[in-house]
Amino acid sequence: MPRTLLLYGLCVVILGFAVAWRIASDQPQKIPKNQEVTLAATIKTQPRISERAQIIQIGNARLFVPLYPKYVVGDRLKVEGYVDEKGRIFNAEVEKIGEELGLGRLVAGLRNKISANINQFLPSREASLVGGMVLGIDSISQEFREGLIKTGTIHVVVVSGQNLSIVAGLFLAMAKFIGRRLSLALATLAVFLYALLTGFEPPVIRA
Repeated sequence: MPRTLLLYGLCVVILGFAVAWRIASDQPQKIPKNQEVTLAATIKTQPRISERAQIIQIGNARLFVPLYPKYVVGDRLKVEGYVDEKGRIFNAEVEKIGEELGLGRLVAGLRNKISANINQFLPSREASLVGGMVLGIDSISQEFREGLIKTGTIHVVVVSGQNLSIVAGLFLAMAKFIGRRLSLALATLAVFLYALLTGFEPPVIRA
């Protein structure tokens, strides 16, 4: 019983740190609109990929840059361009001026490697669906996205709490073979590793 309570206590502490980290990373840098700006910012979330551009969240603005070179979480950019009234920056001069090493960058690198492996085995559309549902990577083309919106199925490409239930269920189902405590410990570990891999998305944290 004490070990079980200790395990639950540890889970609460880790979840608390995860929520705090997520809240801290969600505080956006305020970028003025309807004017030219020159700023330096670090990429905090995985860039979205469209057919013609990478869409990078920079504070409360969105930066649209060519597909190459590829940018990842942790890259520090110098941006010079015009911010329109919707907080969009097109045709900006972008220069990578450094890298911010940290857990977010390491996790993003692992997530991108898994996504690249998926792309090797599946056609582009199917690979983008799997990447969105399992890893939270948005690489869906604009045409495909519009089709999903029209059919009311766009929600399926977002990481959901149901994924977490599946991950935990796989290990909890092993209880009769390896024991309840060990299966619970493995399920707990797998749940937190999966939440970390997806960047502690809000649906995953709620689950």
